[in-house]
Amino acid sequence: MPRVAPFVRRLRRLGPGSLRRLRGEAPRSGQTLALFLVFLGVLLGMTAGSVTVGTLYVARTRLQNAVDAAALAGAQALATGDPNAPADQARLIAADDPGATGTVVPDSALPRAVVATGTARVPGGFAALFGWRTFTVGARAVAQYSAGPAFTYAIFQADPNAPLVFKGSSSIQGNVHANDCIETKGSVSFDPSDVITASATDASCNVAAVRVPPLSLPVWTLAQLEEAPGTTVVTPEEPDGWEYDAKSGTFTPPNELEGNYVVEGNVTINGGANIHGSLVAWNGSLTLNGAATASGVLAAIGPGAKLTVNGASTVAGVLYDPEGTITVNGAASFPGGAIIGQDITINGSFSLTAIPANQVSVPVWQVTLVQ
Repeated sequence: MPRVAPFVRRLRRLGPGSLRRLRGEAPRSGQTLALFLVFLGVLLGMTAGSVTVGTLYVARTRLQNAVDAAALAGAQALATGDPNAPADQARLIAADDPGATGTVVPDSALPRAVVATGTARVPGGFAALFGWRTFTVGARAVAQYSAGPAFTYAIFQADPNAPLVFKGSSSIQGNVHANDCIETKGSVSFDPSDVITASATDASCNVAAVRVPPLSLPVWTLAQLEEAPGTTVVTPEEPDGWEYDAKSGTFTPPNELEGNYVVEGNVTINGGANIHGSLVAWNGSLTLNGAATASGVLAAIGPGAKLTVNGASTVAGVLYDPEGTITVNGAASFPGGAIIGQDITINGSFSLTAIPANQVSVPVWQVTLVQ
């Protein structure tokens, strides 16, 4: 018995390989290599799977963000009253996620809503080793427009890249907002009780304003304008008693005008004309000259449309130009209403006193994701 312990110690020093040789067993190096290759394949598969899942998650998130943006833009476009307008916003999907494709269409089940869908192909990466060269991811979003908060601004400029400019001498009673900043090159006075807000600051903008996020421009649709009581549509084919200059495409109304009009072209209102009602130049510009007076909505709607008020005109209503420029010259007076536009410049001696009853008539829409 005393000699057993040294023998065991010698066996231990021999190691596993030597023990196998003593027992007459063949080396197992081939089995070890096979097991190593099996485990290597499993490890590569797990790595490929984890990398692929991460890639797909990132791609799916990027596509969903692009589809959400297109849906919101599509709902905003639908609010204009054109059911075909949302389709143009599908371009935002590819713009935000290059290589992706998608559509934006009105929702057939939900009123005032659009459905945006998008797809994108994602390279398989490591998964290509196992036959999956590409994957397809998809995303869907539903956005709806609805009535927004009450409009409370006497002057509202939407352009985020141009300041709201006051020149000459101006007196404002009412809230003012600019999506850029506010600049005066003359003298401007605001009522201390009113709120002056802006979404940007610049060294040249010398009007103190509360900094707020950019706000959406109120939207009037053609359908809304045409559905106003007593609305008449004036066209070159049916001028309805208006003078029409075919060369310039300009209409001139009678000096006394009652009712609401949508005019397909440019409009010039001269001298002592009195306009009682709303007047919209659709795809045209509108100019108010001399000592004319107007009430209701005066609007110029269309790409690049201009709305200009000259001389000692009096406007007891709302000026509205969502795509072009509003310019007020001379000694214009606004005893009520609001000025709402993409770009606004106030020249000369100008005064505006807001009337809340006219302001709340401005339609404001908000868009939200509902799915």
